[in-house]
Formats: sequence, C-alpha cells, structure tokens
Amino acid sequence: MFQYDKLPDDFDLKRLILVGSQNSGKSVLIRNIVLYIQKLYHPEDVNAFMTNDIRILELEQYKELWNYPIQVIIIDDAVKLGIDSRRSMSSANVDFTQRYFQIRHTLAEMGRTNGIIILILATQSFSAIDKRIRDNVQCTIFKTYYRQKFFQEQLNYDEDIINFMKEATYQSLICSNPKAREVGVGVVQTGDIFQFRNHMVSENEVNIPFLLYESGKEVLIQELIAKLMNKFSTIFEIPDKIVKGYLLYETDNLRDIYPQITLTNSDLSYIIRWGVYLQYENIFENGIDNNNIREFLSLKERVFFYLDNEKNVSLEMLYDNFPEANPAQLRNFKSEYLRVLEGEDEY
Repeated sequence: MFQYDKLPDDFDLKRLILVGSQNSGKSVLIRNIVLYIQKLYHPEDVNAFMTNDIRILELEQYKELWNYPIQVIIIDDAVKLGIDSRRSMSSANVDFTQRYFQIRHTLAEMGRTNGIIILILATQSFSAIDKRIRDNVQCTIFKTYYRQKFFQEQLNYDEDIINFMKEATYQSLICSNPKAREVGVGVVQTGDIFQFRNHMVSENEVNIPFLLYESGKEVLIQELIAKLMNKFSTIFEIPDKIVKGYLLYETDNLRDIYPQITLTNSDLSYIIRWGVYLQYENIFENGIDNNNIREFLSLKERVFFYLDNEKNVSLEMLYDNFPEANPAQLRNFKSEYLRVLEGEDEY
C-alpha cells in the first residue's frame, strides 16, 4: 500500500482510519507504520508528525517541513471539531472535509509539487467519524472488537475474523496481556480483509513530534484584552456589536503575527467579559464600594463571570449565589452562557 517503484509525478494520497479503544496499541501501531515507511525509503525523506488540526499544512512557519517527499500526518483522537459525525453538516465539518480532500493541492501550493502523503486518523469510535471521511479511506484498521453492527458489516460478517478480534480484545483489555495488543485486522477499500501482528516500537525508536495548530491563540486573546481595555475606559457601556467590530479590526491588523488564527463568537464574548471584569477590578481597587457593583456590571455579566470561574455550576448554586434574581432569569442566563461557550459562528 505504501510501496512505490519511484516517486509519483504528482502528490499521491493514502488515507487510513485506525480504530481502537484506549490502551489497545494504536500508538505502537502508528510507530510501526512510520518505522516501516522510513525503512522503505529513507528517514531523511520522511516527515512524520501528529497534529490537532489539518490546517497546520497552511502555516508558513512549517513550510520547510513540507519539502520532504513523504509526509505522514497523524491526527490522534480524531473525533474533534470538523470530523465528528454528529455535526456532519456544520460549517466546521464542511471546512475540514474540504481541506481533507484537498491536501495534495495545499502542499503543492506550499512549494513541493510531488510526493507521497499518508494521512492517519486515529479514533476510539469509528461511527463517530464523519461518514464522508469513512467512505473515502483506502484502509480501515481495527485494534479492538466492537459489539455494534458496524463492526460486523466492516468485516463482512466473517465469523472467524470477528471471533479472532473478540478473543484478542479479551486478552489485551480484560486480561491485560500486552502481546495481544500487537494484533489487529484491516479492511481495504475493495472490501478485502487482512490480519496482522505488529512489533513493539518505543517512542525512543521513532520520533513523531506534535505540531500544534493555533498555538498562539491564547497569546492573541490576551493581547486583544489589553487593547480592548486601552481603547474603551468603560467597556460595559459600549454595545457588544461595536466592541466585536473593534476586536475583529485589531485581529486583522495582527494577521502577520498570528497567521491562520480564527476567533469564534465565543472567543470574542470571552475577551469582552474578561475586559469588563478586569476593568471592574481596577475600579474596585480604587475604592469603589462592593455594594455599588450594579453600577458597573449588569446581573447577566455577573452571572457570566461566576460561570466562567466556577466549574459544574448547578441551577441551585446560581439560585443561592444570586438570591436577588428571578429563577427563570438565571435559567435563561445559564442557557445563553452555554450557547455562547459552544458557539460555532466564526468571524
């Protein structure tokens, strides 16, 4: 599957899904695959890395890495934003799948025009991966037996293979037999099934670095909070639309420093809430009585700050901490807070 007589004239892409529960040997198998590819070609020709986001390929800071003729891209714990089947038609998923199927063109735009790309999505839940991705991989590898119907379908209802994986899973995860974690089964795109046993390969033998996408996001957020506080002396008096417009303007001005970082609606709300909170702290330190909080913060803002700083807040806790508020009002505030926190709208 990975062997070529010569390097392709264009980029050739191989896509795999690796499925298995925790401690089933997925990471060791990934190291096996990388080591095998390095031996097939030459370690100096192979760039193998893990990442949290496929958009890493669009970053200038890693441009030199994309010059390697063989790219092995591993997205571990792959049920994330842009891949989850439960959000199949969300804008995030559409954006991810577009990039997923255009990897060859992305790398070509970064400089190199030919080579081999091997993309591995590792997950604990096969059915949670977006269907468009599941249906378009050259190979699916299972390291764990699953009782669900999809598992039987993938293995073409072959009782011998299914029982083989059932026994291997029992030995590896129930009996904690590490040798049993070396086996698995694979299904190629044509439906052919194969069994395998991989070797133990340690992290010291194969270096697979983790390249984090948007690693500068938190720094950008802190910089925007500072800019916001300098721009508006009383942020809470300015309509949110105006404040968000200002933040987007400043974000555009910082594109050269923070390339490819996208702020969501919840990010912008977070920046505004912290700006207001820090301004309130400054006011309080300068002698404002605690009883005058309402002069500076609305009830909604105080509830949001409370939810920001406490974990697993129940409605009963809200009722106890805000006895002056109507319970229905507090329920609405909590629901709104959760919507903002999970918001998908991007700017």
